[in-house]
Amino acid sequence: MQENPPEPKTETSKPPIAALVAAGVVLLGVVCGWPIISQMVAPSKVVEAPAGFHRPDKHLGKTLTQWSNEIEKNPEDPELYFNRGTLHALRDERTNAIDDFTEALKLKPDYLQALGDRSFAYMITAQYDKALADANKMIALAPRSADGYAKRGMVYEATEMFSESVADYERAISIEPENAYYYYGASLNLLRLGLYHQVERQLKKAVKYGEDRSFYRASLGLSYTFRQKYDRAIEFLNFDPADRSVRGAEWAPLAYYYVCVGKMDDATKALVQLKSRETFPARAHRMAGEILRCAGQYEKAMHEFSASTSLEEYPPGYRQKAITALAMGQTRSAYIDLKKSLQLNPKSSTTLTWLARVENKLGMKKEAEQHFAEAFKAKMVAPISFVNSAAAKLENGDALGALADANAAVKRDLWLKEAYEIRAEIRKKLKDPVSAAKDTQEASYMFSHFDI
Repeated sequence: MQENPPEPKTETSKPPIAALVAAGVVLLGVVCGWPIISQMVAPSKVVEAPAGFHRPDKHLGKTLTQWSNEIEKNPEDPELYFNRGTLHALRDERTNAIDDFTEALKLKPDYLQALGDRSFAYMITAQYDKALADANKMIALAPRSADGYAKRGMVYEATEMFSESVADYERAISIEPENAYYYYGASLNLLRLGLYHQVERQLKKAVKYGEDRSFYRASLGLSYTFRQKYDRAIEFLNFDPADRSVRGAEWAPLAYYYVCVGKMDDATKALVQLKSRETFPARAHRMAGEILRCAGQYEKAMHEFSASTSLEEYPPGYRQKAITALAMGQTRSAYIDLKKSLQLNPKSSTTLTWLARVENKLGMKKEAEQHFAEAFKAKMVAPISFVNSAAAKLENGDALGALADANAAVKRDLWLKEAYEIRAEIRKKLKDPVSAAKDTQEASYMFSHFDI
């Protein structure tokens, strides 16, 4: 899931890939205060990152106190509540933002921008039903406007209802074809589905219409990194540390890129930039944890995920924590976190299949079967879900069924490490050691995808 995206304003063959470089990832520990064990590559750009989390002090030239003073003078003006709420939102003070947008809507019920911004705030606090209600109200009030469809597409994307989200973004694009954010929003769904060529087309349009915004470039760079097109990736990810307009979240794909190409000291510095620019500590911990998980540093990743979930109840954070626990052999801990993730977002087919995989491993066969069936009712399902199904079928003795699912995962995403890993296990079971060895070798060149 895209991690709290910025608010919009109204292959057939694989290239050669580098050898596995995870051994040097210990350098990433410096981000969290762990000692540097070794140095590998000097970074090309070094700019000291300020300590602490960045929070803007003003919106439209006024501080929170000044907006509050304006409200005291004119308590019936919805714009004042909206503007204070906007500053709260920019500072990632989410509950306060929701409260102010709600006050503005009490005074002006058809205030479309307040509805849209409240929908966004509800979405990033995992209040998906409320977010959807606001988006639907926008559509009802202005059915010919693209904004409502884009907002609803954003909510569907956050809940990992990929097909519904793509459809809404396509509707928004048909109304407003030069809005860069709509192409970007559609691409987030396509990236999770492994539809990289479509991702590339959408993001190139976003870059074209969006004045080269850093978050469009970061997403395109991440797509190239997934496909190991590293020369192309760095063209879009080579952010200038002196440019303070680049958000913290954009530095996460750059850190992931550096992990994949073995430049671990640069990955460390990218994560320092991430944390120094981030407005919301929980998000910084979650992204740092995901980088460490992808690098195979599971215990350190778990520290970050635990810090993140203690600060906010966000569905992807619990799922990532669970996946890390599962990699460490902590099946029951994974089960608890996946149940929590699904409770917060019951629509996610991806979480459903992870939970089903763990349930199957714990002997909860009936529950696993039900959750797999529910997940695969979705019109679009992420390739990792086929991996989870394959793992469960292999455990249950259905090696041929498992192979079919593993093949489906590889077909959907040629660069999905876990698909090759599970297929290698299946082929060993089917007494095909040559093919199993090929899959094992293929997986060894890859890193897990960074979960946006």
